Amino acid sequence: FFEDVDPAKDPTGSWFFGKTTYNETTKEVTYVWDRWDSVLTALDNYGGIYRGDTTRKVCYLTFDCGYENGYTGKIIDTLNQKDVAGTFFITGDYVKEAPDLVGRMIDEGHILGNHTVNHINMAKATAQEFIDEITGLENMVKDIYPNYGPIRYYRPPEGAASVWALKMAHKLGVRTTFWSYTYKDYDPDNQLDYYTALQNLKSGLHPGCVYLLHAVSSPNAAVLGELIDWIRAQGYTILPICDIEFE
Repeated sequence: FFEDVDPAKDPTGSWFFGKTTYNETTKEVTYVWDRWDSVLTALDNYGGIYRGDTTRKVCYLTFDCGYENGYTGKIIDTLNQKDVAGTFFITGDYVKEAPDLVGRMIDEGHILGNHTVNHINMAKATAQEFIDEITGLENMVKDIYPNYGPIRYYRPPEGAASVWALKMAHKLGVRTTFWSYTYKDYDPDNQLDYYTALQNLKSGLHPGCVYLLHAVSSPNAAVLGELIDWIRAQGYTILPICDIEFE
């Protein structure tokens, strides 16, 4: 796990992003703390994504879809209306439950990401389990949409990560995709009000920001259009995740 080289220690290996604050008046970003250089180097070595291009005012919108809760269609509608390509990290259950929405993601120009078949802790998986979770999800998608693929981006369930897991993903040809801003939006029974959710998302903006939003969240679906307009008003461009190059 990263715990031997990083101050954000967790027995599951879960990913803790650095803390930034955004001043809407001055448009200045303050970096309060970040991951250790050794962790950032490990991500660079194996194509892991944390932030995107930090030299430009750009950001990326990504969504985790473990199951369908009635809001993903609205999220897709808003992205389309705003001409934004989102990335949707889907699980095996999601492919089974919402194949039509997966089809919309594909047909309407968005990017599919791999969130594994069974949403297990991949940092604790065996090598065979790791392979099966990644390739199994891609095969499920291909069974329904044979012309789509390959799926190049993978998000570890719960953000559980290790250097070994980064190496495994790299060998399988997928880029481990973390995030540099999120908030507690994954519990449908414990959601913030519109204004608080929007202010939370605004507070995380920074160059190269990879936003993680959970598609089960009703406030996320509600605020998305206003968030996109506000991000652009700050002088930022919203890019697809594939804009992040691996050198």
